Amino acid sequence: MKTCTILLLLILTNIFVLSGCTKSEKIIEEKKETAIEKIDSAEETNTTEIVISLDESHTNFLEMGKILADDIINPNLESVKGSTHSSTSSLTSIYDLVNGHADLALVRNDLAYYASHGLYLFEGDVPITGFHGVATLYSEVIQIIARPESGIQTVEDLSGKRVAVGDKDTIVEVNAKQILNKHGITYEDFEEKYMDRTEIAQKLQSGTIDAAFITAGLGMDEDKLLKELSDDINFISITDEKIQELQAEYPYYVTYTIPKDLYETTSDVTTLAAKALLIVNSSVDDDFVFEMTRALFENHEHFDNDRLKLHVTLDEVLEGMPIDVHPGAERYYIEQQLIKEED
Repeated sequence: MKTCTILLLLILTNIFVLSGCTKSEKIIEEKKETAIEKIDSAEETNTTEIVISLDESHTNFLEMGKILADDIINPNLESVKGSTHSSTSSLTSIYDLVNGHADLALVRNDLAYYASHGLYLFEGDVPITGFHGVATLYSEVIQIIARPESGIQTVEDLSGKRVAVGDKDTIVEVNAKQILNKHGITYEDFEEKYMDRTEIAQKLQSGTIDAAFITAGLGMDEDKLLKELSDDINFISITDEKIQELQAEYPYYVTYTIPKDLYETTSDVTTLAAKALLIVNSSVDDDFVFEMTRALFENHEHFDNDRLKLHVTLDEVLEGMPIDVHPGAERYYIEQQLIKEED
């Protein structure tokens, strides 16, 4: 991280001296520019680069990562340069992190839990270590929707129906399986369909499927599809009893109430949500993580823009945190009295 500015200035001086011995002004100028670039590059090495890995298919993560780099890290932390890197998936972001190709990543909290326990999408692998949690930032709400003509009013009513469970081998499908299994329903009890949210909308409108599981951040652009469908679908609640059973087994789930005025439903809808989670490579310096966490919550208003409309607050920063918190972030939360300091 140290520069060699003095040495390079001497090199530049020598170039100026040698320029008197050459007949080509163009070559002289090129050498001057190269030497200056080396000086600039050497000076920049005093800056620690922090790379944030982001799932390129997740538009909210991409925007949040850019805000984290440009509006939170870069203006508020000295000698640190934050930048973003697009990964092919959230799984790849986790591997980027633990393999040292990134320092921070945004993923869902359930995915982080599966990685740290070697479950589901990571099944068969040794549990992944080398990363910690920093903060949970907003809820990604699991919504069960059905055509009114299907007669589906409860989760149990999905038995015998044509149900879209998201794309195959995705985190949405895992959520669907967990909820269905807790209600005593397996894939043998209904006709499962694999499709993304755009196809789900088309199939519901055409009557090709009866119901679907969709995960979305409410109020964001990804929620637009559900608002467009809201006049033609029912929203299915999960009972308090089943929510408690699911949370007892899967600690990353949080209870979420969709207010009736959001989709103009007759009553509030009770369901579960996963949380968007900022994670960090365990080896990242404690002081940096402390300062970044402080900057995050002192400048959280940047996330509350016209598109994201997030309200990131300290009140919910540890809600649904399924993995150990990084010591640097923990120190900040102790100062804020969100975590009690151990004796």
